[in-house]
Amino acid sequence: MKIKNIPCVILSGGKSNRMGKDKSLLPFDNYDSLIEYQFSRLSNIFEEVFISSKTDKFDFLTDKSKIIFDFDSNLYSPMIALYSILNNIESDKVFIITVDSPFINEDIINQIIKEHNDFDYSS
Repeated sequence: MKIKNIPCVILSGGKSNRMGKDKSLLPFDNYDSLIEYQFSRLSNIFEEVFISSKTDKFDFLTDKSKIIFDFDSNLYSPMIALYSILNNIESDKVFIITVDSPFINEDIINQIIKEHNDFDYSS
């Protein structure tokens, strides 16, 4: 059963300085790119999946409304992405994952969400 009440956003707007090229566009598994792999796999877990990015570099993505563009494409900071995501997602909760974490599986994702739901934020 897909997670319906929490949208998922994949962070994919970094410089990838250490890789020397955009890691989200590197081939992974049987996919043309890591971002395509992540989007496909997470779409099997979440009802809604978005990609956070500075630009549209996603040839596989037919629905461009699934891209959340950073409000400032000249600044490289996860805080810019988070700000843009939180200003665009119309939900009380959002699950945010980086493009370079393809081994976080559905069990781990469900455990994270469960721990969040069980946590007492009033103390």
